[in-house]
Amino acid sequence: MPRRARISVAGIPWHIIQRGNKERFMSIDQIANEALRLSPHDRAILAEAIWESLEDPYILFPDISDDEAISLAKHRDMEIERGDVMPLSHKELMARLRNED
Repeated sequence: MPRRARISVAGIPWHIIQRGNKERFMSIDQIANEALRLSPHDRAILAEAIWESLEDPYILFPDISDDEAISLAKHRDMEIERGDVMPLSHKELMARLRNED
């Protein structure tokens, strides 16, 4: 069984700040700022805990064959080349995701 790290900021669970009886969730930027203040060892433990909490990122389409995946990638590339869709940079994608709240 993998070891699960108990993660907290100043003894408070890392994703929640208690204010009286109200809970306020930290933003991704706030969590990142706090995480970057940790020692390299503690950041590695945090990264491991977060990584282990995710589904397998390489199984996005479990029912798709390699040939179908290659065909899909070529089709999406053609859509970009024709101008049917506009690709997003990582920075743009993250900005949009942060603004979904």
